[in-house]
Amino acid sequence: MAMMFDIANKAKDRRFFRDLAAELQRLKYNDWTEWEWEWLGQMAKKPDSYEHSETERAKLAQIYSYSQLFSGHDRRTVADMVRACHQYHADLAEEDCDFIVALYERQARSVRKRELRRLVRLYADIGEHIAAA
Repeated sequence: MAMMFDIANKAKDRRFFRDLAAELQRLKYNDWTEWEWEWLGQMAKKPDSYEHSETERAKLAQIYSYSQLFSGHDRRTVADMVRACHQYHADLAEEDCDFIVALYERQARSVRKRELRRLVRLYADIGEHIAAA
């Protein structure tokens, strides 16, 4: 929570806000929703005179928190969880199968926050014991 408050506070600086929005939109292997992707692009293009609202600063901080990379969870590496899930990918729902195959093909060693939650859920779904993310 402190990190989100810090980012929201720094985002009072208009240039910082625009630069961070643009940087987040360009992140490799991001998992932004279509709305988040478009919103980041719109925010990055706001003129210097535009003053971002407190709600916009909070949303930017939230999206920033989703950009954090994780290499493991509960003493298991992302790579190990991906390999285990990939063995059962054909048994998963189509979207989950595509997600696991994409991680496997890129040889993911780290994932972003929401991806980690999803990976942990799928890891548990294949019968492995792990704490919730």
